Order: sequence, then C-alpha cells, then structure tokens
Amino acid sequence: MQKETYARALGNKTLSGSAVDELIAFIESRGMKVEELPAEILHKARYRSNLKFGVCRGNRSWEGLVVGFPGARQDLSTENVGTPFLRKILYPMLLLHRSLGPHYSRPMPCLYLLGDRFNDVFLRKFRFLSALVPHVIVVSKDLQNWAGRKAGHVPGKPKKKRIDETYLQWSLCAQMSLTDGLNL
Repeated sequence: MQKETYARALGNKTLSGSAVDELIAFIESRGMKVEELPAEILHKARYRSNLKFGVCRGNRSWEGLVVGFPGARQDLSTENVGTPFLRKILYPMLLLHRSLGPHYSRPMPCLYLLGDRFNDVFLRKFRFLSALVPHVIVVSKDLQNWAGRKAGHVPGKPKKKRIDETYLQWSLCAQMSLTDGLNL
C-alpha cells in the first residue's frame, strides 16, 4: 500500500534527518537546549519508533518532549502517511511526555513536533494531542522561515489599483519605511 511508505522508510532508516537537525538548531538559537531523551524513559514506555526524540530544557515554561519526524515534505504527505500509522505513534508519544515529569521531578508542559512540513492530516492529529498536553508546539521549516524574516518586511505592491486591505497594508508599510515615517 502507498500509505505505508513512510512507515517502511522510517523502519529502514532511509529518511533524511537534516530538516529535524536544522529545526533543533533553530530552537537552540532561541535560548533553549535540546538533549537526548534518556534511554530509561524510552525503555519504560516500550517505544520502538525511529523518530528522533529529545528533551527541551532551559526556561521551565518551555521545557518538554521533542519529537522529530525525519524526511522531506514529500515523505510526510498524505499519500505516504496514513491515519492508522499516526495513531500508532501518537498514543505512545503521550506516555513518553507524561514520563518526563516524574523523571525530571518537575512538570514538562510542552510537546514539540518537528518536521520539514506537516499536512492537514498531521495537524488534525496534533490537535488531538493539545487536549491532553498543556502546550503542543509544531515547528516546521515553513514556520522557521517565516519566523526568521528580518524586521521591516514590506508586502509587494498589489497588481490591481483597487483600495482593499492588501493595498492599504502595502501603502501603510511603504509610508512607514520613508525617512519621515507615517504622520497621522
């Protein structure tokens, strides 16, 4: 079946982890530290997936389990990942997250889900997790690129000369970027 392609590639360890590694570096550039998940936690949870696991440490409000989904955006598409496989890996993920608190003797409120790009099927399943975990944080390459934009980004000039929201945003940004700024 086509839907089992991701599960097979994950089991064979043929998926690239470069996107996950870049996202971990992005998180660490924001002042947090991502450590390897202790083996005893994985052993207690009997979790046998080839996903990349870690623990985000630093500011206590942002600490938690980090789960990296290796592969490119094509690998994480709905054609390659089925809902049964997502259920199979997401339920044990909750057990792993709940094991962190007792192991570290304090609450770990966050669950970070990292990947090149997540489609709507993944996001719907992640929404389920948010009912059970205080903070589910999804970080993808798209979001990293958006968050890394430099201040002063000006939207492109609209093609149509119609006064609508797009035109007004462009006009205001253009006016504010002048040396005189915007005077009201």
